[in-house]
Amino acid sequence: GNIYRYDKAGAQYTMTTVTSNAVAIGVDQDGSHMILNGSNRTIYRLSGTSCTAWLTLPTTYGTYNALCRDGYRGDWIVGAYTSGAVYLLRVDRLSKSVSVVAKLPGLGIQGVDWIPQTGEYVIAYQYSTTYARIGFVTSSGTLRTSTNIVGRTMEAVTVDQKRGRVFAASSNGWLYEWSTKGSHVLSSHALTPTGASISGIDVWDDQNVSLRTYQSGAT
Repeated sequence: GNIYRYDKAGAQYTMTTVTSNAVAIGVDQDGSHMILNGSNRTIYRLSGTSCTAWLTLPTTYGTYNALCRDGYRGDWIVGAYTSGAVYLLRVDRLSKSVSVVAKLPGLGIQGVDWIPQTGEYVIAYQYSTTYARIGFVTSSGTLRTSTNIVGRTMEAVTVDQKRGRVFAASSNGWLYEWSTKGSHVLSSHALTPTGASISGIDVWDDQNVSLRTYQSGAT
């Protein structure tokens, strides 16, 4: 449950030890971080080294395992799953109300991210016992297109916000790339060491603008 920060030189700093089972993390518009705790269904806000509970999610949607920020509205998109169903939930950043964006058949969800070029959400989820899926879900909750990955569990997904490319990684060391439209796999290759289990992925320096302090005028 510890949260660490690494600077460009690779130095490690402990930011908090409050959370017990951090399964997902996202950057908010004010530079703070939102952390999803998979054990107690709580979203924490980490500002500097101060970590406080922001919202405890309902038990209705089962296990919570994915988190990203909707850049259009500033809301938080949370991935959860119960027996036979995968949910994308919207948490309103002001009222903290929880609503269902999409409900899809599936066994589990491992990751979610937002695509600024289209306003869609891309999800990595286990569709059946034989294959996983990368799905592109519209803001209205429709599964527009998907790619089946046979024999591998897709553990993480992220979007290159500058180029609109989508990257996903598997539990046995494979990395995949999609176009923004999600119509086909552009490339895939095994990372070294072969078979390495990847549980998270992000793109370095993929945000065009970041605001450190609200109303500070910083760019």
